[in-house]
Amino acid sequence: MQTQRSEVAGSSPYSVGVSSDAREGSLDETEQCSSPSLVEELEKKYLCNVDIDESIILMKSLTGTSPCKLASEHTLLLLVLNHKYIDRIGEKAQFLSICRYAREVDLAWNKLSSWSEITAVLSLPRLEVLNLGYNPLHPSLTVSSLPLAANLELLILNGTDLPMSTVRKLLNKMPKLKELHLSENRNLENHFDEIDEIMSNSLESLHISNCLNGIRRLSLNKCLIDNWSSIEGLADIKTLQDLRIVAIPLFDEYANDEYFHLVVGRIPQLKILNGSTISAEQREQSERYYDIREIKPKIFARLVERHGHVEQLCKVDMTPKKYAVVVVICEETGYSANLKISLTQTVSCLMRVLEKLTRIPVKRMRLFYINSGNPFPNELRFLNQKLQALHIEDGDKICVQV
Repeated sequence: MQTQRSEVAGSSPYSVGVSSDAREGSLDETEQCSSPSLVEELEKKYLCNVDIDESIILMKSLTGTSPCKLASEHTLLLLVLNHKYIDRIGEKAQFLSICRYAREVDLAWNKLSSWSEITAVLSLPRLEVLNLGYNPLHPSLTVSSLPLAANLELLILNGTDLPMSTVRKLLNKMPKLKELHLSENRNLENHFDEIDEIMSNSLESLHISNCLNGIRRLSLNKCLIDNWSSIEGLADIKTLQDLRIVAIPLFDEYANDEYFHLVVGRIPQLKILNGSTISAEQREQSERYYDIREIKPKIFARLVERHGHVEQLCKVDMTPKKYAVVVVICEETGYSANLKISLTQTVSCLMRVLEKLTRIPVKRMRLFYINSGNPFPNELRFLNQKLQALHIEDGDKICVQV
């Protein structure tokens, strides 16, 4: 696979550095010309012996057999046709015959728009890598018209501006897909609210460079994130202010107060974490927290420059509180009282305590937390969440509703 991709690397299908304006301009220049079919361009590049380009010579030197010979013998493994203005497959039976052994197909920067044409490519039985980047693909498709791409592992859709509903339909037909590229999709942010279910059970790597540049709120609950470099990458989204991230493998070995500090210190622009407003004091504690940690984040040098080392300052007590006195209010039953609660317990345990006081069954109970720094109530939906993660202070309110 690595040798075969040498031609793909020459055309840089993974690059997202070319602007969409440049793409549109290059296509407009030849608008008056009739667009060739994929089969026609395939024959020109791989089945003719005239004007053999440098990439074919390179492939021959690397593999010992030129793509022209492989194509003539119908054993071509790698097909690269970029910037050819292709808008259709052509004779599909001929295409499927010549490319029946193809593992990688790169058709980036063409004029393909119809999914009925893409169907022929997806039908290749050995296809593992497909690049459709920067094609004007139609935004909607019918699932029943798609074949099963049983062996596809890498799909590139950079610059196609497809809605997430269409991407999900594609992924449903790709059971082995491991890597997906959606970079430079200008309207991707507008369609993220369509993601209401798991898109793929096999996907391991998602690339969305130059997307979501204006995103302010992001939820990554229950994602399979298991490394801190992924968390540090969120700092590159300069507009991100509100992050919800619970029930991920990375946090399994940390207490709630620990991962709170470890996340906040890594993302300097963050203002809200898991529904709790980050106070100036909490941020300072989090940014100093790394001085006593063995593993340092990428921004550690900047944090030391800003705060100095902890031992140079007065002692900072970062021991989490164990108790808080809160105001419990239940308008339905008229209950109102100051209550000392243990912050080491979970939301579920607190609900059982309040059930006895308010006489509202746990199954019907809804809890809302209001702190002095945020006038908007935060509903406590995660039953296994420790109260320490909420950073509850004396005088905060717990509202009980049905």
